[in-house]
Amino acid sequence: MKIYSTEYMNFKSRTVVIYSMVLGKDGSDHLETVHKDVHLIPGEFAFPIIGRLIYSSRHLDISSLKLEMDVWVGKGSINSQKYTELIHKSYKAHIDKNKLMVINLWSSYKLLELILEENVHKSQSDEITANTGEELLNIYLRLNEIFIAKTEKVWDSIPSDLPIFQRIAFHLTTSIIPYHDFTHVDTIVLLFVQFIKASYLFRFMEEALPIVLKAFLNKYHQDTWQMYLRAMMPVADHAMRAKGEGVGYLTIDENKPNANILKAFLNNLSVGDSLTYDIQQDFVLLRSKPLMKINDTKFLVMDSVLVYNKFYNSLYFEFNKIIEESPSLFTKANFKGWYNENFSEAFLCNELLNYIFNKHQYIKWPGIKVKKEYSKSKGEPDYYSRTGNNILLFELKDSLIKGNTKQSFDYKEVEKELREKFWYYDYIDEKGKSKVNSKAVRQLKNSVKSILSKSFMFDQEYESNDLIIYPILLFLDRSLDTPGVNDILNHWFQIELANDSFIVQSKATIMPLTTIDFDTLVQYQDVLSDNDLILEKLIPTYWNWKQHFIEKGTYKHSAEIVGKGMISFSAFLKENFPLNKEPKVFLEIAKKLF
Repeated sequence: MKIYSTEYMNFKSRTVVIYSMVLGKDGSDHLETVHKDVHLIPGEFAFPIIGRLIYSSRHLDISSLKLEMDVWVGKGSINSQKYTELIHKSYKAHIDKNKLMVINLWSSYKLLELILEENVHKSQSDEITANTGEELLNIYLRLNEIFIAKTEKVWDSIPSDLPIFQRIAFHLTTSIIPYHDFTHVDTIVLLFVQFIKASYLFRFMEEALPIVLKAFLNKYHQDTWQMYLRAMMPVADHAMRAKGEGVGYLTIDENKPNANILKAFLNNLSVGDSLTYDIQQDFVLLRSKPLMKINDTKFLVMDSVLVYNKFYNSLYFEFNKIIEESPSLFTKANFKGWYNENFSEAFLCNELLNYIFNKHQYIKWPGIKVKKEYSKSKGEPDYYSRTGNNILLFELKDSLIKGNTKQSFDYKEVEKELREKFWYYDYIDEKGKSKVNSKAVRQLKNSVKSILSKSFMFDQEYESNDLIIYPILLFLDRSLDTPGVNDILNHWFQIELANDSFIVQSKATIMPLTTIDFDTLVQYQDVLSDNDLILEKLIPTYWNWKQHFIEKGTYKHSAEIVGKGMISFSAFLKENFPLNKEPKVFLEIAKKLF
């Protein structure tokens, strides 16, 4: 029953309280069974509690079970003491009571999703009784038991012949990736980063696919994308104001001239009464519909992270749906491939990296520029930057880890998807021949080899043996910031290097593959551009820091300490070099809008 509860560098091993230990009955039911039992829980009773649970997981340092129960039922409540004593008594012979925890972010989001699904189909609310609170807690403990049953199987499913550090990395990744992108989030930073990316995407769509953009805006009854972003701000403001309650209510003043437009806009962001969905998916309901309609003028804002993610993360899916419904709006074969190449890699990546490497000492070659000026060039990276003997080599991937894979808690599924999306996969072509599709890890190795052999025509003014090369994988899916992912991909990268005799014989220094969350670069773009922080110095510091914890954990036979050495570059950066101001570009965009 031990799990990791991560707060960047602070791995705390605590025991999640489960139904069978407290009630003496098996609680490891399938989600479908639990789904039926939430039917009698009124939404107006449950939502404020779940909001407090989610908020406390993200923002409060709750160190005792008693404090957790205060979050559940209210400080000073007689039920807080009652539940605390019941749980302590149930676990007395098994574990230190100070190690117990009830609140678990996966269970909180799953409970919110299940109750939303039930309440949108109800014609009237159920009665709140004296037992409703206890019934809700019992359901939560059963969700905890389902969560623990899933996580406890992870370690044994990982092949024992893998190197121990790979086993720990896969254990962390498989156990935490189901909910990692919801946690460890600075909500204010998330807001302005999503806002910046959304504005970049709208600018791009305005030039590249104005008809698709117009269809999107029509859905929300907005004339321009600037109006759409302005219309989103009241929703974001209410999410920000929720504070300790976790949830907030947004009410429309029907006397305002734009009341009908705002209603239509909020309805499109809200859970509707005709909804059906697969409850095994990756919280898809919450991600796509961050509001719940209470009545014609009142809407429930359920969680700030869900709202802020809506600014950017959902836009691709909405554009794609418009194209699927009206294929004549996009005549090319594959919208996802076109979007990745033309927006993510050529526009978004270049806008940010050109700004970061704007100083004269950097030789900069975006991949799109290489293709234009050296048409015969092959295998160029998405972005190349050199200063002296230091080469920063970027591949950007806008690949998403599938929801079913994330929620599988299954090593085999997670390993397969990571390998096929970021290393390679085999396939049979139309002629029946076996082929290999190389992905970012192998592409970076190939770029390293091209640099060492001076095969890239765009820059050859260096001495190969004196180089320090920094391979960097930029990603847009925050799930890939999960502890362990960087170590898995770097392990595969080292296999690639070791299997290439030309690279092995080189005297150049090749740094480990570093994965960086694109949002983190957006947040830190000004200090990186001003050279207050320099990637060529930060990356070696990061890997030395990781090695320290891995060696310390190995010496002390502590998987927890080793786990500290497997946090992401983004988490390391935010812990050691915290930043408390928004990027200049955010203020520039906001001034134009408001």
